[in-house]
Amino acid sequence: ERCLLILSKNDFVDPDCIRIFSAIKVVHQSGGYIDLQSVCAVLEPDFTMKVVSVASELPTSANVDYYIKELQQASRNRRFVSEFTAIVERAKSGDDGFLSKAQDVLNELSKGVESGMRLARDFVPEAINKLGSQDKGIPTGFYDLDDSIRGLCKGDLIIVAGRPSMGKSSFAANIATNVAKDGHVVAYFSLEMTSVSIVQRMIYGLTNHSENEIVSDMKSDNPVITGKVFEAGQEIEPMKLYLNESSSVSVSKIALECKKLMTLEGSLDLIVIDYLGLIQTDGFGGSGKTRPQEVAEISHALKRLAKDLDCPIILVSQLNRNSEARSDHTPMLSDLSESGAVEADADVILFPFRPWVYDREREPSEAELIIAKNRNGAVKKIPLYWKGDLFMFTSVAR
Repeated sequence: ERCLLILSKNDFVDPDCIRIFSAIKVVHQSGGYIDLQSVCAVLEPDFTMKVVSVASELPTSANVDYYIKELQQASRNRRFVSEFTAIVERAKSGDDGFLSKAQDVLNELSKGVESGMRLARDFVPEAINKLGSQDKGIPTGFYDLDDSIRGLCKGDLIIVAGRPSMGKSSFAANIATNVAKDGHVVAYFSLEMTSVSIVQRMIYGLTNHSENEIVSDMKSDNPVITGKVFEAGQEIEPMKLYLNESSSVSVSKIALECKKLMTLEGSLDLIVIDYLGLIQTDGFGGSGKTRPQEVAEISHALKRLAKDLDCPIILVSQLNRNSEARSDHTPMLSDLSESGAVEADADVILFPFRPWVYDREREPSEAELIIAKNRNGAVKKIPLYWKGDLFMFTSVAR
């Protein structure tokens, strides 16, 4: 319906596409249901195989609005070239009317270009509709965090950063597991750890037993521990948690894999990338760029990807050494490694922090999550428990 309302056969160049579009329009005008059989019925029999061939190559219809805009843009470009080629010839011939004709052509082509400027009143119904619970994102499994950032909201870029041994990768993995346990589709790109290691850590958390306990008890054929391990495996079985353990990938490769997954599952609810420092910069503008410039382009591209896929992205990142020189070692936004663009692009920035790493008088299990940036709320600190032998953070009971 949207295609027939917006497009015409003149928007196409390929004669076969023009014939197929015209046939679709005939079927629609006659009140028929548009499918392969009904369209072929109004075309010549010898053209049927061509229609079948085109239909077999169709992408998902979920992106139809994007395809319409692309087709309209290409059509306008062709008309612009054609019309102004003729105008240039008129100018060369000395025809004084070429300026008036050029203005007419520009006015006509501009009518089909959607304006980016709209009155605030146009957005009032949607804004009201999104207020309250309807605007909440996917729960992370950390209740205080969800209260602060409203969950993982579509299109958000969420940075989880820290110095070594702070548990940043574990925290991102904990969120991915919690989201997958709730039945959501998760794409997890681990550029450092193998997929097997990630699943093993999930098993530690689900059984509440460390690696040493599991290995020792399984060797001694302890039926209790063995049973818990297999129960954990059964709990992981239905999860739609997809793992990619490439040692390095580019943003374009991540985008391609995520779009394949969306086609396979019909949706994608969360993307986790661990970590920023290992993302390749191929295709981001060639050689000669500094590392901060490369990181900035990667950050911009990931933010665009989050918006394009309408899906939150969690990006794990290192912090520089600046916090080492401070007395309390508490991380700050200025500690983000290599580029200030990461801070600018992010909607939420989280710093998992374990004081015990710097002060062995503190409890090893003591941890906090510093919300250093929160585009839709306040910055604050949230207390957490760190279970090091399980590579797992948990919320502190209220």
